[in-house]
Amino acid sequence: MVIIVVSFLIRLFSKKLSRIEQIIVVSSIMTVIFTAYYFNALPRTAIDLYQSYFSPTASYHEFSSHILPVYSNFTEEEYRELEQYITAYGSLRPIQINQYALLIYSDGEILLVDTALGDLDSPIKIKSIKKVPEELKGFFTREDGNIR
Repeated sequence: MVIIVVSFLIRLFSKKLSRIEQIIVVSSIMTVIFTAYYFNALPRTAIDLYQSYFSPTASYHEFSSHILPVYSNFTEEEYRELEQYITAYGSLRPIQINQYALLIYSDGEILLVDTALGDLDSPIKIKSIKKVPEELKGFFTREDGNIR
């Protein structure tokens, strides 16, 4: 990739471009490269999350730094229970990774939406949508009705 960009720049600058045109071309290329890196560096889907945070070298402190403290009091004991899955990246892999969205309504109803993974250029699609049964609602909400 770097060789292609360098050879393109050499050919481009061998033509008679003014200094401002050269600056505009270089700035544009740098913007495109930075944008591509930025969108590929941040986990945006369940698959990205798995590939970014689950690794053989993950420790409790490193892994728990990715959990929003306001929503969870993830303990070291809980980490130990899950450690074989968190640190087994490569040897013990999930057979499927799903990405769900919870829609919690003011009347207490909760919808579970299974979304289809796509790329940045395509809109998210719904694979299935279900009403969460009453007996499972406590798993997703606190006693005051707010999300966990």
